[in-house]
Amino acid sequence: VVRGNLQAILDDVYPLSKEEIGHLLEETHHLTRLVDDLHELAQAEARQLPLYQQKTNIPVLVKEVVGVMRPTAVSHNITLQTEILGFIPKLEIDTARMRQVLHNLLSNALRHTPDGGRVLVRIEQNQNIVHIQVEDNGPGIPIDNYEDVFKPFFTLDPSRNKLKGESGLGMTIARDIIRSH
Repeated sequence: VVRGNLQAILDDVYPLSKEEIGHLLEETHHLTRLVDDLHELAQAEARQLPLYQQKTNIPVLVKEVVGVMRPTAVSHNITLQTEILGFIPKLEIDTARMRQVLHNLLSNALRHTPDGGRVLVRIEQNQNIVHIQVEDNGPGIPIDNYEDVFKPFFTLDPSRNKLKGESGLGMTIARDIIRSH
């Protein structure tokens, strides 16, 4: 897209305008995200993903990410809630990477939840394991695709992701970050 549009500008097919430069800039952001995602995925698959672990208050981290995602939820009239069940101990995690996991999960939930729907993030400890669950009332994933969502570039609706600039790597990266921990 970038090369084609630049060639069209050079061939005087498109005028050089701020609007066209804006489109090209948006495409370069998408390419940068894709390259960064592929690099991170390669590191994770090679078990070389660097983690900078520190004691982290999980409920505070979840509430921060939910706060960042709230405007998206509000714009689609989606109720976004957090539920903390019991005491949650601080955990040694890479806070930035875990924030990325939560962001990917919530982005997917919000993208697939219909306007007026609901997304719930539940945190609880069960037998010394802290569980973070993201639940929504979207259409769900067909049972045949449960494992597919973790495959690189997989998407249930490829046309939708192209329109939104999604790479199909978010869930793969989230899984690998969790595995790295």
